[in-house]
Amino acid sequence: MFAIGGRVPLTLAAPWSAVRCEVDSIDAEPVRQLVAHRVAQYLEADDIGAQVAAREALASILVSDGRPVWDLVTAKGPVPPTESGCLFIPTALLLALVDAWLDTFEPKPRRKRA
Repeated sequence: MFAIGGRVPLTLAAPWSAVRCEVDSIDAEPVRQLVAHRVAQYLEADDIGAQVAAREALASILVSDGRPVWDLVTAKGPVPPTESGCLFIPTALLLALVDAWLDTFEPKPRRKRA
């Protein structure tokens, strides 16, 4: 069996540096491009409806492809690493998680054809 990628810890900048999160690394260029596109959609959203939709899309791809495991807790208890759990974390933290996840991508050198 040939393993592609693996689980990696994310390193977040302040004020989120105390957050512990582990994800599956991004190992395919199309996934990296999709995540970057979703971030751009959020940043370019010009109304609250577009922002909510873009935030939900970011949470969806992080949860489905990144499969995060984190130690986040609110006053109501632990935050599950699910799309609905992402509703309970600040947008700035979600963006920091996604940004750190993007940093896990390491392009592979192309092999030259003979």
